[in-house]
Amino acid sequence: MTTALAAAPFMRRAADHLGMPVRLYRVVGALEVAGVAGLLTGLTWVPLGVAAAIEPSRPPSWPCSP
Repeated sequence: MTTALAAAPFMRRAADHLGMPVRLYRVVGALEVAGVAGLLTGLTWVPLGVAAAIEPSRPPSWPCSP
């Protein structure tokens, strides 16, 4: 668990310093945990790791301008 997700006192001060609500800072912590879970899953389950490596290199499937 990250300190942002746990809303440790020093992270509350950091969120206040950055002008972020503590709730949003906790969301960032949850996304960090989800990212680690995805990374570990991708390392242990090869098809997901390959898909994750290929996806960012694909061009977007929708036009960027009208």
